[in-house]
Amino acid sequence: MWRFIFLFLFLREAEKVYSAAENRTTTIVTESTVISNTTASASASADVPPSASSESTAVSGTVTLEMSTSIFGNISGNNIQPSATADSQQTSQTVNAPATAAPKLGCMNVNWNNPVCQDPKCVKDQMMAVSNCMKDKPENFSFPNMDVPEHVMDLGMSLAKTIKANDVNKTEVIITDNMAMEVGLFNCGEKKNSTEKPALIFPSYSHPEFTDKWKAMGDSVAFPLEELPLSGDVMYSVAILPDVMGGSYLDKDMMAWQDNHIPGSAMSELYVIGDKLMTRKKVPKRRINSNLLSAKFLHKDKSRMLRGPMTKPVLITLQHLHITEDHFDPKCVYWNRSLKAWSNDGCKVGKTSKSETVCECTHFSTFALVMSVNEKVDDADRKMVVTVATVLGSFSLLALLICAIVAIVINYHQRDNMRIALNIDVSLLLSQLVFFIGLSTGHNSYFANPKTCDVVNPFVHFFELAALSWLLMEAMYYYSTLKPLFNEKNTVPIVFYFAVGWGVPVAFASACADFAYPHFGVPGRSEFCWMSIRGGEAWFFGTQVLILLVLNLAARAFIAKEIAYWEDDPDDIRIEQARGRMMTSLVLMMVIVMTWLFGILAMNNTDKKIFHYVFIVFYTFQGLLVLLFYCVRNQEMWDFHKGKKDEEEREKKKTYDFVYHP
Repeated sequence: MWRFIFLFLFLREAEKVYSAAENRTTTIVTESTVISNTTASASASADVPPSASSESTAVSGTVTLEMSTSIFGNISGNNIQPSATADSQQTSQTVNAPATAAPKLGCMNVNWNNPVCQDPKCVKDQMMAVSNCMKDKPENFSFPNMDVPEHVMDLGMSLAKTIKANDVNKTEVIITDNMAMEVGLFNCGEKKNSTEKPALIFPSYSHPEFTDKWKAMGDSVAFPLEELPLSGDVMYSVAILPDVMGGSYLDKDMMAWQDNHIPGSAMSELYVIGDKLMTRKKVPKRRINSNLLSAKFLHKDKSRMLRGPMTKPVLITLQHLHITEDHFDPKCVYWNRSLKAWSNDGCKVGKTSKSETVCECTHFSTFALVMSVNEKVDDADRKMVVTVATVLGSFSLLALLICAIVAIVINYHQRDNMRIALNIDVSLLLSQLVFFIGLSTGHNSYFANPKTCDVVNPFVHFFELAALSWLLMEAMYYYSTLKPLFNEKNTVPIVFYFAVGWGVPVAFASACADFAYPHFGVPGRSEFCWMSIRGGEAWFFGTQVLILLVLNLAARAFIAKEIAYWEDDPDDIRIEQARGRMMTSLVLMMVIVMTWLFGILAMNNTDKKIFHYVFIVFYTFQGLLVLLFYCVRNQEMWDFHKGKKDEEEREKKKTYDFVYHP
């Protein structure tokens, strides 16, 4: 009774569906268990990850039945889509279904689990799905995780197996926007006897399916006749695919050949970060500069894959994608599935030109051409640093020159205090001239030349120390004007100042004579030559500066004490001169020390250009302050000049009376 009622209700509801949805497909979704011997025409779930297992004989999942307008009609073209887990999924297969209008194939339509196709349309649909997926979601594709060429080859070989023995020499060509594959079957005996050429060329671009685009490309594999089996049929699949890496640079882990390692480095190219020894020598960046060419050959009679090794090499011709001078050093490589890396074992470059390279390999696989790349580095930041250093440095040099010339022209350079000032001027002038010699140019991408820096750095070091040393001599001179320093008569010969002023920096610089000045910069090379000092080296150089700094401060402290406890005439000109020079020399000394500090910070942080600009500003201030303090606002010099002018005027106006004595 209940069965009758249930059947009646079911038929009634079905009739309603038929009346309301004529010419429409109804989808009924039920949770069920699909047994492997189902009679419905099925296709595997579109989005099955490559790692899904296939241990079970059944799939527990969602069954989607697409029914025709009559629920009692023939259920042809039904589509069963299992949504399975990795533990329970049956091996997915793509079985041919009648051609129907379908939306654009994409990632959801890719069947990764050993797809089986029995006609060209099935293969083309799968290749289109992969091609579109690569365009839409390129982040899903990477060689270590997803072997796209192997997937395409499996499609091709499954199609080749459907070619019957009486269709020997038959070929099928599948073309998509960015992939081309030739699948075929040939008899070894016939090819050996009928072919005059030494090798069989695949793919055959004479096939009508190949468009001009593919014919112009010309990527091919040449199978030597000598390596063919003596008899039997061989089925093959040869595919040309785009670079799955998308033109990106290869990681070190993806290159399995020996010259991938960093070459030996000189001591001057090494630096330390923390507890790591680093080098500035780097492996040149490499990337794939060709399409990928995959080839598989199977001896059908013996069911044996012809992989190699072969006595006579297979010739793989690969066209260059980037024909520029920036790409060099071609390497013929193949994808090693076990290493999950590109390897060149059994492959070498036969011949190469600007547009193509012929590789010689002893086996079949997925081949590519890897080339080193000279990166076009953006040097705008470095160029700006060099430009600013050149412009501001020129002002500083000009200021130092003007100061020296003015002192000499007005004949004030004979005074001891001005002689000391001129030595400060000359020290900084020579330091900046040498610095300009080591400044980088556009010829070397605004990187300082290491060989030039080997010469420049010791001199910059010496002249900057000399400036501090002569500031100390200036302090001693002004102290001696307030209080006898050496003897009661306070007679200090200028020779003493020269001996100490230049002798101290010579002694300090000589102590560093055997030191290999680190001057390249960290983490990258700098735009100018200076000292890159880290760790204990900082004290090696910093101690010299610290000694001169302490002595300068001590000498000025003594001057300040004498001024504070001065008991003679408070308007004494010596007090005014000593007080004024003490303040100006302190400012100049601090600028020199800050120049040292920011020069080292700039070299130790070459990626932070703020340190470079602060260093350049302080370096420029050295010359400007010397001009200001020792020339423009040097009251002693201008008083001397005024007195000399007045004396000349008086000499001109002087009259002489002559008395004649007969």
